[in-house]
Amino acid sequence: MGFFDFFKHRVEDNQAFNPADDQPTISMEFVPQDNLILENELSYGDILMLDWLNGKQTNKKVPGYFVERFQINPLAAIQRFKNKGLLIAGSTTSRLQSLKLPQLKQILKDNNQKISGRKSELVNRIQQNIDESNYVDNLPQTYGLSDNALALLKKYKLLIWANDNDHVLSAREYIPMINSDKAEPEIAIELLEKHISDLIAKNKSFIAYQFNDAESELATFYKSLGETNNYVKHSMYSILINYFCVSEIENDFYTEPFDFNTQYIQTHAIDSLQDMSITEAATHPIVVSFIHRYNDLLPAIVRENPELGTKAIIGALTLQPSEYHKDRITVLRKIRKNR
Repeated sequence: MGFFDFFKHRVEDNQAFNPADDQPTISMEFVPQDNLILENELSYGDILMLDWLNGKQTNKKVPGYFVERFQINPLAAIQRFKNKGLLIAGSTTSRLQSLKLPQLKQILKDNNQKISGRKSELVNRIQQNIDESNYVDNLPQTYGLSDNALALLKKYKLLIWANDNDHVLSAREYIPMINSDKAEPEIAIELLEKHISDLIAKNKSFIAYQFNDAESELATFYKSLGETNNYVKHSMYSILINYFCVSEIENDFYTEPFDFNTQYIQTHAIDSLQDMSITEAATHPIVVSFIHRYNDLLPAIVRENPELGTKAIIGALTLQPSEYHKDRITVLRKIRKNR
């Protein structure tokens, strides 16, 4: 799911958040592209850019991502970070770590040292066995971060983590949790559950991508925590949402040849569920819980016939996409006829 768009939501006027009495106020003021100002005139995009710059060679081009998403001028931002004392020259270790393996091996070879091992071992071997004057002049320059900059990255590590993971939530939803002692996936799960509840409350039917994305992410985060039962449950929820996508019925999309992208069911979850040899008996209670969760959004025929959901799951695991699509069209026509 390559759609991690942190800033879908507009924020009401005059809202602000104080994470703690001894923490700077985080302004909910927006700059271009909904780039949150966090503190000391530094935006969310600035924090992400500082994280990216750390240890990078100074001749490496900053990704256009920062311009497109946050409208940050990289050269101006780098100078601003330097003026604030956040961006400094990288250390010798940082400069060595920026090299590729062949370059590290060449330094070792030129100084009659063993060249085998992992990158971290090569860097350590160079520093421990070769006089710095023999290689430092030829190392590329890198960016480093001051203690203040590193403290900022530590403070906002939750936002940085979320940016590195596919997610549907906004930065605004994460900010109240920046001082939480919970693991990042646990925080994401808590916020996603609230997000889904809010979606259910404001929708009259499934808008497939919104609910599917959230359920898929819940499954992924539960998997990262080793919670297999919840992983299976939310993976199945994701399949069922796409199968019973009511918005397609209401808009007559279900009759179109390409109405159902079979990639929706060919997710990471399918292989895992197949490997677990999921049975109808194991599937049925999950379908019942799905109906309870999404009761207000489901047509009566689906609420009253859990076997339709069970068939949908087993079909996703056993049928060819073309067969699965054909079965789904039949069910959607039945739902439309009986709604």
